[in-house]
Amino acid sequence: MRGLMKDEPCPVCGGKRLKPASLAVTYRGLDIAELSALTVARSLEFFADGGAAGPTLDARAAAVTAALRGEILRRLGLIRDVGLGYLRLDRTSATLSGGEAQRLRLAGLLGVRLTGVTFVLDEPTLGLHPRDTGKLLELFAGLTAEGNTVVAVEHDLDVVRAADHVIDIGPGAGRGGGLIVAEGPPAEIERSTASVTGPYLAGRTSRPGPLPAKPGPPLEIAGARANNLRGIDIVLPTGVLTAVTGVSGSGKTSLVFDVLHASAEAGRSVGCAAIRGLERFARVVASGLEPPAETVFSIPLTYLGLFDGLRALYASSADAKARGYKKAHFSYLTSAGRCAECGGTGRKTVSLDHLADVSLPCEVCRGARYDRAVLEVRLDGRSIADVLDLTAAEGVRVFAGHPKLAGGLALLSEIGLDYLRLGQPLDTLSGGERQRLKIAADLMGPAEGPALYLFDEPTTGLHPSDVDRLLRLFGRLLEAGHTIVCVEHDLDLISRAGHVVDLGPEGGDEGGRVVAQGTPAEIAACPSSYTGAALRRRLGRG
Repeated sequence: MRGLMKDEPCPVCGGKRLKPASLAVTYRGLDIAELSALTVARSLEFFADGGAAGPTLDARAAAVTAALRGEILRRLGLIRDVGLGYLRLDRTSATLSGGEAQRLRLAGLLGVRLTGVTFVLDEPTLGLHPRDTGKLLELFAGLTAEGNTVVAVEHDLDVVRAADHVIDIGPGAGRGGGLIVAEGPPAEIERSTASVTGPYLAGRTSRPGPLPAKPGPPLEIAGARANNLRGIDIVLPTGVLTAVTGVSGSGKTSLVFDVLHASAEAGRSVGCAAIRGLERFARVVASGLEPPAETVFSIPLTYLGLFDGLRALYASSADAKARGYKKAHFSYLTSAGRCAECGGTGRKTVSLDHLADVSLPCEVCRGARYDRAVLEVRLDGRSIADVLDLTAAEGVRVFAGHPKLAGGLALLSEIGLDYLRLGQPLDTLSGGERQRLKIAADLMGPAEGPALYLFDEPTTGLHPSDVDRLLRLFGRLLEAGHTIVCVEHDLDLISRAGHVVDLGPEGGDEGGRVVAQGTPAEIAACPSSYTGAALRRRLGRG
């Protein structure tokens, strides 16, 4: 039913949520709903200007509101400084991205002016334009100056270079990681021969060059008006990687997903006056930042559609035939094969009353998920639980003689997920891992005819070395005649794109316009483009 439902403003209050008596109270000409509908940037202007934005307060009212006004300005300024000046004050938290929500929480903590606190942040630059990274670093410097400690998990090299102390963990990922390979100031990390991060900090790595391109007839969007887009016209060359850039809230996601993808799904123009060229694609594959749907039974093999093939292999083994076992016996979702004690989850949840529940391995199957008799069936000496405990990289070698299985697992390796265990529950993966898993699933789809791939920040959660691997994978897609459009902030990807569309100049009401279009070099030469300025700094020209 949810697909048939739609939100409409309340006919009584017009979406303002409050009674007429509450809305009758105004501050400088605005009721509380109208004031809440302003963006953070507009609210700063409103409260900073004593009279231009509305009626001037009398002396008594000005005295009463002076202290509150100063605190409001301070807190709104903190939200602006973490790159969220485009947000409306009444925006619901459910519509915020993960990066926006984390930075908003950070701004709230900063507003309390705590000292002696340790702030632990998971990729605070997620979704942040390079222009705003400097503001974030200034906030971190202010926190540490007041006696606080900031610990950040981060891949952005500008943040790593600005750190006082770096802990580099590796040398690989998964079973190949978990060791401290280097520790100390950034300069020491650069000199470390054991660090994968060091060469990137020092600029000693050989990065992929411009991606291949086979330009074809353009994809044309006329009069795009979704969300804050201002009726813009866009021409996207096909057969190349196009990076859609701009500060947070500039309209990037609206253009790619609320116009381009929505039109492809509907088979007509959505969010724009006209769109031409979609009919040339055999399929349109969209991969956003939302994670794959996850349950306690979801694992990489099930999500990639490879588990059925693995179960068929076990059912065809001599051991299985001798016991009369079918494919159903090798599924932990059926009573024929799963452990009766844990129901195929491999875990038992222990309730601790007022404390959080604790999940422990099942005492009967010890986390294997399967009935003991099923685990006695072997394929090349391995039970099906042994296979689920393999990493993707190990699985490629084990199933080298089975092209479909090996090919799917090799794709995981190519996008930096070679360390994932094949039976690892999806609810244990990070957000970046989940998105890359979704990308792998999308890329494993049917390959008939040219495809249009739409990505929302595919470099999320990636180390620079993994960004290089992703770029090489994109190169293979382009060589096969496909087209890629990415919403992206990562300068390494942007600088290697065949075409760039830069939106802005700011976010929210001040965005939704085309600042510049062209090659990365043409964007870098544009004086009004924040992305161009960041590219110039990266290339050492500004």
